[in-house]
Amino acid sequence: MEKRKWLCEIEKVNGDDEYSEECIEEEEAALILLDMSNTKTLDKKTAMALLEQQRKRLENRTRLRLRLRLNRNLNPHVKGISKSIPKALLPSMRGHEEILALFMKSSKAPLFPRITSLLGLIKECCSMPYEKQLTKTDLRDDQARLSIKKAYVEQYLLNFLNEDENIEEGIPVIVYDENGKTYPMMFKLWSSKIYVLTHGWKTFYIDSKLYYHDDFITSVTLWTFRHLRTARLCFVIFTKILPAVEPVTRRGIK
Repeated sequence: MEKRKWLCEIEKVNGDDEYSEECIEEEEAALILLDMSNTKTLDKKTAMALLEQQRKRLENRTRLRLRLRLNRNLNPHVKGISKSIPKALLPSMRGHEEILALFMKSSKAPLFPRITSLLGLIKECCSMPYEKQLTKTDLRDDQARLSIKKAYVEQYLLNFLNEDENIEEGIPVIVYDENGKTYPMMFKLWSSKIYVLTHGWKTFYIDSKLYYHDDFITSVTLWTFRHLRTARLCFVIFTKILPAVEPVTRRGIK
């Protein structure tokens, strides 16, 4: 009951004044599925699928509500996101920050990316998840690259490389979004200072509708693995957009 109430509070934060029957029914069903996934009667594939369904339902609903708020302030004749969003459009209900903080805490990245199409295709293990709040530079069209903290790459990713792969010249990789869609990119050391994903990152963030705004947190969670069949280096990137309460810390680095 408490879980159901909290999940429906997220609905209220994003614009609903009352709990709807649909909200209650959907969240009850999601919680039942989540509980079922923890039982020993389900095989791994079914359990992962149920968990993924529950996670996507909650996160996609939250993201949709936020985008609807943004769209209210858009000029219909101009493409893109307005650079000035009135504070009135931002969530202001009592207790919003506490609810949002709980949501972010509950959304801590799992050690394994929950994508059903990758079940059985991840060789041995994934890297530790890396969470990053995107910067203006990450989302600039003239840069078209996602920077990854050097300490994280050196601690967790370099050991995934084969002897014939040269990070300075660039390594062709496949990047999966949370729906399993693939994007060819290049993983390389940029200017001998930072590691980046490029040559495809721009297409990824446009397709994912990612943008930068001071009043919102746009963040990504990243995993690395070797594909079991092709032995190719792969990445998984999940995205998240939430109202800004406090900066997202870069997790995965001590």
